[in-house]
Amino acid sequence: MLIRLKYKKMKSDKKTKAEESRRVCEAYEFQKKDAQWTFYSEREMTERLLSGRFNFLILFVSLFINAIVASDNSCYKLLFILFGFVISVLIGITMFRTYFKLEKLLKILRHDLNDRHVLHMQRLSLAGCGCLLKSSKWFSTLLIQGVYIPVLVSMLFLAMLVVYIFM
Repeated sequence: MLIRLKYKKMKSDKKTKAEESRRVCEAYEFQKKDAQWTFYSEREMTERLLSGRFNFLILFVSLFINAIVASDNSCYKLLFILFGFVISVLIGITMFRTYFKLEKLLKILRHDLNDRHVLHMQRLSLAGCGCLLKSSKWFSTLLIQGVYIPVLVSMLFLAMLVVYIFM
């Protein structure tokens, strides 16, 4: 009985994925003909947004670390570290959201559209390359830029806060 339920669920999951893929292809065909805003336009805008937020994070971190190092007053140092941690967490949250949206868009463009699209052909041509390119799931540029670096920056400010409090 349990096996039948799992089989039915798997079968319905395949149907929903196929249905979703079909709807995405229909939406893309409609966008190509009638709309001025396509998945490619959305991808470009989202990539620029993530890049702008990443650049702001790097600028913010460099300014706050410079302020922490240059400050002679211990109260100001604590204030800069605390604000640095809070603001880096908030910037990181916005970068996570943008990263996940961009990953979803790229998934649509890579997998759900037909085989003649550039991103799909790129994915197939890179599939036979070296092992680092195959495992790019963990080392992709977007993942590093949208998740790893904001987490490391937040951890840096948290570590500075802990060290400053216990010293």
